[in-house]
Amino acid sequence: MTNILVMWLIAAQLVALTAIYFVRARLSRNAFIVLATAFIVAGVGALFLTELVYSTANTRALYAPLDLARAGTVLDARIETGLSGRYDLFLETDHTPGIAKFGCLTGDSGFEALCPRGDPELDAAWTVSEEGSTVARGGSDLPGWRARQAALDPTEAARRRAAYLADMAKVENPSDVTPLFHSLGGFGAVGGRSYGVKLVLRRPAPTLAALHPRLLVGYSDAQTRGLGLWVILFCLVGVVGGGAMILAARARQGTAS
Repeated sequence: MTNILVMWLIAAQLVALTAIYFVRARLSRNAFIVLATAFIVAGVGALFLTELVYSTANTRALYAPLDLARAGTVLDARIETGLSGRYDLFLETDHTPGIAKFGCLTGDSGFEALCPRGDPELDAAWTVSEEGSTVARGGSDLPGWRARQAALDPTEAARRRAAYLADMAKVENPSDVTPLFHSLGGFGAVGGRSYGVKLVLRRPAPTLAALHPRLLVGYSDAQTRGLGLWVILFCLVGVVGGGAMILAARARQGTAS
C-alpha cells in the first residue's frame, strides 16, 4: 500500500459519499445501513490491514548483537525479507556516549566539523548477497571523512564544535536511554526472498563495543513516510461518513414512524 493508492481511495470515498447524498431519497433505510456498514468496515479494515502488513514481523529482517571488540567478520547471517523495497542497515547502540560523541565514533555525515581531527573508531564494510551474487555493498568512508575534515577551516570548525557541544549540553538528558543509530546504507530486496548479510570490521572499535552494539536491518521508513496519516484519514472518512449515514437512516425511521 502506498500514499498515492490511499489518496485515490480517499478520493473514491468522497465521490461515493457525494453520490449517495444526491440519490439519498431513492435509497431505502436498509440500503443506507448496508452502505454505512461497508464504509465503516472498509475504513477500520484498512487501518488494521496497514498495521498487519507493516508489522515488526514483516519490516524487521534482522536484529542481532555485534562484537566490535575484534577485527574480522563480526556477523554472517541469512535474512528473509517480508516486503519488497529498500531495506536499511543501522548500527544501534545504547545512548550512553551521547549524540555528539556517538557521531564522532561512527563518522556520521555532517559531523566532520564537530569532531576533533582524526578517524572515527568505526571502520566497517558490509555486503548483501543472494545465491552467491552480491546485491549491494557499503561501509565506512574514511578517505572521504579525512578529505572533508582537511577541507575545513580549523578556526571555524572549532567554533562550530564549541557551539554544538554547548547546545547539546542544554538538551542532553543523562537519564535518556533512547538508542542511538548510525546508518550503514541500504539495499533493494524482493519480499519473500532470502539474503545473506555479512559485516566485517577492519579494526577493533572498543568504545562502541562497550555500548552493546546491534545490527538492525529493516524496511526503509522513507517508503512508508506519511502513509499512517493517510490511512488514518481514510479510516476517519469511512467511519464518519458511515456514522452519518446510520444517523440519517435512524432519522428516516423516526420520521416514518
